[in-house]
Amino acid sequence: MLELLNAPSEGYLLAYNGKRFDIPYVKFRAEKYGINTDSFLKKLIHIDLYEIMRSSNIPFPRHSQKTVECYLGIRRQITDVNGANFHKHFLNFLKYGSIKTILYNVEDIVLMHLILNSLKNKLI
Repeated sequence: MLELLNAPSEGYLLAYNGKRFDIPYVKFRAEKYGINTDSFLKKLIHIDLYEIMRSSNIPFPRHSQKTVECYLGIRRQITDVNGANFHKHFLNFLKYGSIKTILYNVEDIVLMHLILNSLKNKLI
């Protein structure tokens, strides 16, 4: 893991289950608009925390980001939004300007960094 973090590249792409969800979705949407993603995605080192957690020896009951956060003692501020009801909250954003979905996504990103830092500290 430490070698990965020190590898030269154009940058890093940190995601949670990104190889199975985020990257295919981004590629699909980009192709729809005639955008070639290979020119920049191939230059990035992709760190998929989901895959790292699944391959770890830590006995998580599940490997979802929220389960891992809970196990590591990381607390969320937005607790009533999840993958199952995200679309309802997104519709509230479109209709009423509620920014809860945006805050939920930002929290996902920030907490991925906390998971990564926790993992790095355990390896050092």
